[in-house]
Amino acid sequence: AEPEPVDAAASESVPLPDRVETALATETASLATAVAATVPQEAASMLVPQVNVELVYSGDCWTEVRDAAGRSLFFDLGTEGRVVTLAGDEPLEVVLGASDNVSIAVEGRDYPIPDTARRGRMARLTIHSR
Repeated sequence: AEPEPVDAAASESVPLPDRVETALATETASLATAVAATVPQEAASMLVPQVNVELVYSGDCWTEVRDAAGRSLFFDLGTEGRVVTLAGDEPLEVVLGASDNVSIAVEGRDYPIPDTARRGRMARLTIHSR
């Protein structure tokens, strides 16, 4: 007797047992974790543009700075003579309580606070590296 022909379409539609699917999912997750662990943190941060900012205070100014990921980089009162250097994922969201009392440098260049960002003494601005 000759063997019966196998229907290729029927053999592809046979579901895998749950234990096989679970094992495959576990192996895939383990492989993804292993690959992620081999990528240096510095390389991962290079994927998102970084911006470097220096705040120089000539008087009191409440200051809040958050990066693109929402991390708080600075949340404090800047006082006369204080210099704060920050770096974070671009763009940075900045709130200045007394904007006349702080000067900003971005990537080593003076960064004037636009008049459109000011509301009275306060300023809200978004800083990019360029």
